[in-house]
Amino acid sequence: GPDHELAQLEGVTILGQRIDHEDLVELALDEPLVVSGLGDGDTARLSFSAFGFDHVRTDSGPIVGGQADIEPGAARWVVSGTSDATLEVLADDQVVAAHELEVLATNPVYTSATGIAAALAALFTFGAYESSLRPLRRGRRKLSSFLGLAIFGAIGSVLVVVAAALFSETVAQIPTAIAAAALGAVGSLALGAMVLQWARRRRISRRNARKA
Repeated sequence: GPDHELAQLEGVTILGQRIDHEDLVELALDEPLVVSGLGDGDTARLSFSAFGFDHVRTDSGPIVGGQADIEPGAARWVVSGTSDATLEVLADDQVVAAHELEVLATNPVYTSATGIAAALAALFTFGAYESSLRPLRRGRRKLSSFLGLAIFGAIGSVLVVVAAALFSETVAQIPTAIAAAALGAVGSLALGAMVLQWARRRRISRRNARKA
């Protein structure tokens, strides 16, 4: 979102934390977010983003006497860990001021939809990865197996980046995710080739043992 250095946002606080001073603003998303020090405007809200894309907003809270009590809304269930956010002030349904900040949602990762979805995706990816390896372990060269390893290796690596960001209080970045996906895909292809070679050598050894 935009970052306009407007007078009405100078000195603004969220839950008592200055958004223009704090490097990381902690948000308890199980309670209303009290925003103080606001200037002219009708309502205020927070917009959260991941990988540079907006994905959820809080409800809009009316500004009364320079203060807005913002209900987390869907953000309560979606946002977890560290993410980028934008505080937006609206007048006549138009954004008239905005300020970017980095926030840390203090609600546990495992209670959010993001954490639950990541865990389910990890389980699915692990199962699909193992399924792709199975034919290679039997010495069967299958293009679909290598394709599956590349795809799910890339997905698994991105999930590792997301998990690391969630638990290390950092924001996951697109370049990091792309690099991880590429390394995951290449590494998985190499692993598949090694497994296939090992399986074929074992098959040859067994044949020679029978002949002997």
